[in-house]
Amino acid sequence: MGWRDNARKRREEDEESRGRALEIEASTLGHASRPFAQGGVIWGAARSTMEDAYEELLLRAVELGYDAVLGVGFTSPAHAPSRSSLSGHSSVNIIAYGTGVQWASDDDRPADGAWNSPVARADAASAKGPPGRA
Repeated sequence: MGWRDNARKRREEDEESRGRALEIEASTLGHASRPFAQGGVIWGAARSTMEDAYEELLLRAVELGYDAVLGVGFTSPAHAPSRSSLSGHSSVNIIAYGTGVQWASDDDRPADGAWNSPVARADAASAKGPPGRA
């Protein structure tokens, strides 16, 4: 296999990965109506625009096998100004981050029928109404 074939294969794999990433759900809010297994905090590569940083986060989620990213946020680490530019402006590097999750299926429901997640427990408590009310 020559270098052109390798490059073509990498491009095809990148396009396939980007297609899967665009199917990932992401939210700045929790997802109370759908139980999930929390994976961990993930972040994408630093980019110069929020849109590119967001896409990098989704690509990372696909790479790690997550179904969604909840609690999405953005940050821009401070960098010292470049000595070569002498302009006093730092470069902009934006990083998107969030919590990678996998959606729970009905097969994952515990024997007692309750979802074992803080969100599900909070939903169940709110469905019952305030304490002291029947």
